[in-house]
Amino acid sequence: MKKNGFTLAEVLITLTILGVVAAITIPNIVHNYKKQITVVKLKKAYANLEQAAVSLKINSGCHSGDIACTGLFESDNVNERFFELAGIKISKIQGSCSSRGMSLGCENQNCTNTAGRNFGNNYDYYIGPDKIGYRIARTSSINIVDSNGEIKATKGLIVYVFTENKHFIGSDRNKWLWQGRNLFAFVIYGDFIVEPLIVGFGSSYWPMSLLNKHNYTSENNVSFSKTCNPEGNIKNENGGNCLMRIIQDGWKINY
Repeated sequence: MKKNGFTLAEVLITLTILGVVAAITIPNIVHNYKKQITVVKLKKAYANLEQAAVSLKINSGCHSGDIACTGLFESDNVNERFFELAGIKISKIQGSCSSRGMSLGCENQNCTNTAGRNFGNNYDYYIGPDKIGYRIARTSSINIVDSNGEIKATKGLIVYVFTENKHFIGSDRNKWLWQGRNLFAFVIYGDFIVEPLIVGFGSSYWPMSLLNKHNYTSENNVSFSKTCNPEGNIKNENGGNCLMRIIQDGWKINY
């Protein structure tokens, strides 16, 4: 008489196969899901900043159309003042580090990587109710090009956007902040224009709209750096330009 059912050996083999398949596929599913969440938050942050720029212009009374008139470049507390003028609500403050230190995920007062290179002092970033974090930095070297093709530097606000609330914990790299993975950069400049930030040679900063419009070289120190390095190594520790790449790829993270 033929028996129905499976033997214990058959069941164990089937479970083993299922376990192997799950071990292979589940991490990829989780990884792709995290990428999708990152993109959703970046789109939300972009919309938030565009609205914030409008509020910033109105509330600061800058009828001249120049972001320099906001007073933020002379303010002692640029972050708090920016959020106040821009109407961005902050629900939490998280400790992090400077723009370079952020890419290494430092939380200590003196952020030094394993090679002994110092990456600056501790700074905070600010988290809104939608779990998106922001930090504002000022610069006088946002490069734009006038009608004659001449490079002009103008003041701008670099806005670091944090899509995850993370900070450095021991040697676990998955808990670090990395530019291009969970930390990205925008710039607000000129007539309160918001764009992704491009990092060039010599710490030159450019709005994304100027990409490929002018053929500069590294010799004159203003060439566009098209690198997107989410691992933040020493050669390109800020991992810049990943936001630009995401947008160029149709709002997809293909790295």
